[in-house]
Amino acid sequence: MRISLPMALPGALAFAALTGAGASSQTEADSVETAPHRSWALQVDQDVFFEPAEDKDYTMGVQLDFVGSGFGQELLAFFDRPFGHCLHDLLGVRRTESWHFGFSAFTPRKGPGGRVLAATEPILDDRPYASILFAKFRRGSWDGRHAFFSELTVGVLGTRIAESAQTWIHRKISHDVDPGGWPNQISDGGAPTAAYRAQYQRLAIGDSSIDFGQSPGPGDLTISVDAMAGFYTMARAGILARLGWVASPWPTASFFTSGPAPEVAPTPEQKARGLRNAGAGCGCSLLPDEAYVWLSAGYQGWVYNALLQGQGDGDDPVNLTYADDSPAPLRRGVADLSVGLTVRWGRFGVTWAVFTRHSPLFDGPFSRNHEWGTVRLTLH
Repeated sequence: MRISLPMALPGALAFAALTGAGASSQTEADSVETAPHRSWALQVDQDVFFEPAEDKDYTMGVQLDFVGSGFGQELLAFFDRPFGHCLHDLLGVRRTESWHFGFSAFTPRKGPGGRVLAATEPILDDRPYASILFAKFRRGSWDGRHAFFSELTVGVLGTRIAESAQTWIHRKISHDVDPGGWPNQISDGGAPTAAYRAQYQRLAIGDSSIDFGQSPGPGDLTISVDAMAGFYTMARAGILARLGWVASPWPTASFFTSGPAPEVAPTPEQKARGLRNAGAGCGCSLLPDEAYVWLSAGYQGWVYNALLQGQGDGDDPVNLTYADDSPAPLRRGVADLSVGLTVRWGRFGVTWAVFTRHSPLFDGPFSRNHEWGTVRLTLH
């Protein structure tokens, strides 16, 4: 059996956990500020949030975020070697840690009357059914106009969680067909997987000193480059623009899936200052602390996507490839665009990604854009 990078990474994780490698991550210098405070968020991705809802591609996802938590940082520190530690130390005046838990589900097209979604036989000319249950551990360091983030994702492909959730939605809400192809999903029955990601961000336009509870600014523009190796092996370059009443720090996660998610949790003092300043200037407490529109855009270069190509020997019922004679040959280059609105009142915030769109991931008779919407609720 061919051992791929995603299959080998979980073994390295276990080795790191057993030997303690990375358990004693480098002692923080006295000048480094690691935020001990907390921020939580719930993010729901659904194609039903984007009209017309056609129940295909990235059909649903749920993620819980815990910013300010050091859980899983020992494993991440192991994968930050050899260069990640250096970049964190170089940009280590302020730091943040977070972990995230969730799942994502992908399906082929629904078809007229739901016939394709209801089919039980393998569908060879469209994307395969796929799902991942995951945990992500993330660390960020920044100073002035530069920031570096590293991230480790560990997960399981091919569980039946997505099938159960989608079937329930179709029976109780949609009242149409049951999705019939989940037994043909990538790595059906479960397979471990993992990926490591590194991202550099630079604040190109805007005030780098803006912080929670201070006077808002008109907006900013961040450029980013990142690379990922594992079940997703790819690189991306992009921009993130925020425009409006911006009162949160500039280091943000532009993950080409959910728009801006501030990686910095406010301190208790910043929370109190923000609540006192709510609606300052007009005596109206109904005004938000911040409200802005945002746009994220980028271009991705792909090498490997386990949720399309499979993981292992390619023995799944449906595996897409880059070969020209494939029924749906994969594309190496994909453009992405996301547009939305973020509003925050004191400790509570909401982000609505009106739509996220990727250019076609594959060619063939059913090549299409890849679209969905997102709602994200935050509690600082």
